[in-house]
Amino acid sequence: MDSTIVLEGHTVIAQLHDGSTHMLQVIKNKEQKVCRNRINVNQIINCPYGSIFEISNKRKIERLEDDTDLLEKFDDIERNNKIINNEDNIDTIDNNKNIGNNSDYIDSNTAQKLSMEEVVKLRQSGASGAQIIKSLIENSDTWAQKTEFAQEKWLKRIQKKYLSRFRIIKCNPMTITEVYHNKNKDKICGLRWDTIAQILSYSGIHSGRKVLIFESVLGLLVGISAYRMRGSGRILAMFGGQQPHFEIVHYLNLNKESLDIIQPVSSIELAPAAKDIKLHGFIKPNDN
Repeated sequence: MDSTIVLEGHTVIAQLHDGSTHMLQVIKNKEQKVCRNRINVNQIINCPYGSIFEISNKRKIERLEDDTDLLEKFDDIERNNKIINNEDNIDTIDNNKNIGNNSDYIDSNTAQKLSMEEVVKLRQSGASGAQIIKSLIENSDTWAQKTEFAQEKWLKRIQKKYLSRFRIIKCNPMTITEVYHNKNKDKICGLRWDTIAQILSYSGIHSGRKVLIFESVLGLLVGISAYRMRGSGRILAMFGGQQPHFEIVHYLNLNKESLDIIQPVSSIELAPAAKDIKLHGFIKPNDN
């Protein structure tokens, strides 16, 4: 739960270069789908959280050693718009300078000297996404004529096509809530992280407490409460229907002690139990 590296069996969040996220279960020799590719996640095991990986054309992943941002920034472009010789980075534009002017630009579809066949050959030869984008910039007749805004817009669009990178983020209460809220907030009743923090604060949930939780948000509140209680206390997790649906509990990578304090209880069993208590009171376990 508190590990700073990715362990086998963990569930992690893969944040793509466009800001979208995917849940990955790190199982050795098992393929997972990321960026429309199925990749082997073995290289993720034992890597620190926050690591960035790039997917090659052969669906293999390579960890980037430097702390390059997912949307690589442009801070080394020269004033004459010549591309620097660093192949591992895409250059950046200084937003305080006017580089080009679009007034004389005509979109004739002939500005790019690099044909699609040549781009395909680059990908087949194993060229990285950054190298392909650099080649496209070098072979563009109109790159220097574009405004800063147009360059940024083009780069963000082209990176989605050629730059298959993702960052590994640790699953914790805040990140899990943000992922579900951004992807399908109806499944968690539109709960935001700040709202959940208030619920935990006002309910007084902390280590050593005995709490009763009745929720229908895929175990989000149950899992976060167990995460906070750290294996000390007891959680009666009520659910409606035939079986509990607490999938988020498993995404938080809780240890055995934290999972053991969760006791699922069907709401169907609550009424008979309440009736017995009303008639006979609370009976000690050793009483007949």
